[in-house]
Amino acid sequence: MREFLLPESSAMYGWYIPEGLCDEIIHFFEKSDSDKGLCGPSEVKKDIKDSSDVILNNNRFLYERYTEELNHGLSVYMDKFPQLHKVGKFDDSLEVTNIQRYYPDQGYHKFHCEQSILNPKRLIVYMTYLNDVPKGGTRFPHQGIDLPCEKGLTVMWPAVYSHAHAGITNLNSSAGVTKTKYICTGWLSYVE
Repeated sequence: MREFLLPESSAMYGWYIPEGLCDEIIHFFEKSDSDKGLCGPSEVKKDIKDSSDVILNNNRFLYERYTEELNHGLSVYMDKFPQLHKVGKFDDSLEVTNIQRYYPDQGYHKFHCEQSILNPKRLIVYMTYLNDVPKGGTRFPHQGIDLPCEKGLTVMWPAVYSHAHAGITNLNSSAGVTKTKYICTGWLSYVE
């Protein structure tokens, strides 16, 4: 497993999953009927998040292969932050894993965190870039980190306010993004 170096103080962990799996997930997305990306349970707010989404869980075979790759990284993440072994049971059973497509002028424009009054049990976020998009990564201002959108790069981080983040987009930073971006993302939440 090839790691992506992040400062330990960031409480983030990154590694690369196989590029072939990324291609298969994009292919599944393009063959599926996509929905407008939602903010919260049912609102479309393009000034905040402008995307098309497909649920990966609908393809059991791909979902299981992706989850297997996540579990490799989660094991390392938990060893780096051993308190995770003691916080209680958590998994991805409460929510779905989303595949999101962002055309060049789309993105998750606003800074946000993943835990909220609507989703208080979220503990860990995971995200995988499914293709390379120069200048189209994700900004974490409190950590001083701009993740590059590199195919296969998978990152986990705490779902809380300290890890607010946003896509680096043409709307929020005049990034000059010219390619469509695909990501896969979801959450590990407390189940007990």
